[in-house]
Amino acid sequence: MVSTIAVDKIETVNETHVDMSAGISGSINLNGSISGATTASIKAPGMIIQTQGTSFSNRFTFDPDGTWTECGSGALYPWRVSITPTSLTNKLFMQLHLFANDTGTNDIWNWKLVDMTEDNTGNTLVTPKGDGAGSRFEGHFAHRGKYDSNDPIMQNYILYADITRTTATTYTLWGRNGDGGAPIYVNYSSSDNGSWGFTGVCSFIIQEIQI
Repeated sequence: MVSTIAVDKIETVNETHVDMSAGISGSINLNGSISGATTASIKAPGMIIQTQGTSFSNRFTFDPDGTWTECGSGALYPWRVSITPTSLTNKLFMQLHLFANDTGTNDIWNWKLVDMTEDNTGNTLVTPKGDGAGSRFEGHFAHRGKYDSNDPIMQNYILYADITRTTATTYTLWGRNGDGGAPIYVNYSSSDNGSWGFTGVCSFIIQEIQI
């Protein structure tokens, strides 16, 4: 298997060639064809076209009770990530890591990824999404409170998401807690002590994948 090919030019049998010294001018689609274009690009299925994301260590408590609320505190909305996709036929690979101290032992948390550009009230969910039929909450993932109040939670979620537009779009995380809801302490423990106290980092990464 060849991993790298280094050449000065590519020639056909009639000696017409593509000069590689200054790069490739045009678009090379890896299906056996070369077509002219003004912008150089190489695209193949599975390629990462772009990556956008955020990581934050901001500390805040989040306790929306039974109301869907954007995960944040006051004017702090650290989950928001904007991306401008290049094609409606591509996909978005979303990776989210939520690190917190869940102080409740009975609460049920529901979470959803939301398209804030379409509707900033949290009603436009990223697709695919959970089935909204019946009385169950429509969302993307859920978890229950831990064994005791000093347990950390590390929720890792991935989604192979649809693209709805090729203009700038902002995505973020919304949540709600029910059944004896208690706050979560995002990125830190509820108690500041040298026995089990901790801090951490949350991340939300979005990659556009060529189809």
